[in-house]
Amino acid sequence: MLTLPKPHDGKMTWDTANTWAGQLQIGAFDDWRLTSVQPQNGSTFDYNHATNGTTDRGYNITSSMHEMAYMFHVNLGLEGYCDGSNNTGGSCDTSGTGFHNTAWDTAIDTASLGYNIAIDNLMSNVYWDDVEYAPNTGGAWAFYTVYGNQGFNLKGGSLYGWAVRSGDVGASTPAVSSVPEPTTLAIFGLGLLGLVVRRKKA
Repeated sequence: MLTLPKPHDGKMTWDTANTWAGQLQIGAFDDWRLTSVQPQNGSTFDYNHATNGTTDRGYNITSSMHEMAYMFHVNLGLEGYCDGSNNTGGSCDTSGTGFHNTAWDTAIDTASLGYNIAIDNLMSNVYWDDVEYAPNTGGAWAFYTVYGNQGFNLKGGSLYGWAVRSGDVGASTPAVSSVPEPTTLAIFGLGLLGLVVRRKKA
């Protein structure tokens, strides 16, 4: 099981989150960073699920161009509170099958949802991406786990962050066997085949 910090630990501004991820040294790796996003349409506000993967803003985006969304929806099999298939104008259709009972800033019970991958303290909140928001450089891209959508937040906001790197952290020497406390939120290996979750040994 991957264990994240206790709730309310680890919230950071965008600058602090980038610095935190960039200074991590875990196992044999020191090339950690926040999740990233490759903006497609600048400031386009298109929430239609039918354009999933070609828009920046949407519910339950499954494009690999959006690392956090891809990990959340594809690798973990989780759905946001809003049902992307019924949203065309940015409104939140709550008829979806996501985690409707997960209150804001509360840990999501991932062991009972999606692909049943147990991750302690994955919060129903907002997580920073490492890309500045071009239409307003006072903000940066972020992913809303509570709704399952992407957007942006002002850089001075206090949000969570996921540390990632390319490759398989499970193949490291020495092995990555735990996530440092108290500020580390999650460690994932991103490869061409997707997410590799490092589970703690019993």
